[in-house]
Amino acid sequence: MVKVPDPRLSKSSRGRDPRLMQKYVGPLPIIKRIGTVAYKIELPSWWKIHNVFHVSQLKKYSADKEDDARNQPSRPQLELTKTKEKVAEVS
Repeated sequence: MVKVPDPRLSKSSRGRDPRLMQKYVGPLPIIKRIGTVAYKIELPSWWKIHNVFHVSQLKKYSADKEDDARNQPSRPQLELTKTKEKVAEVS
């Protein structure tokens, strides 16, 4: 498992200070080694970037054994569900 550079840093930060943004995201699984200095990484489909990285761009992932909450991603996963709610009419 490795961490890769956050693709949002290369684009405009939309008013956010890039120094305060997360530098690496992960952990992401390695699919295979390509040559001696590149790795193919399994990326989320919505990233729309090339999935081969030079080893200098990767950072080894090491889980925090003391505090498991630190191993969780900083952004929660979106779960969209359809629910029907009755709306009370106000008169």
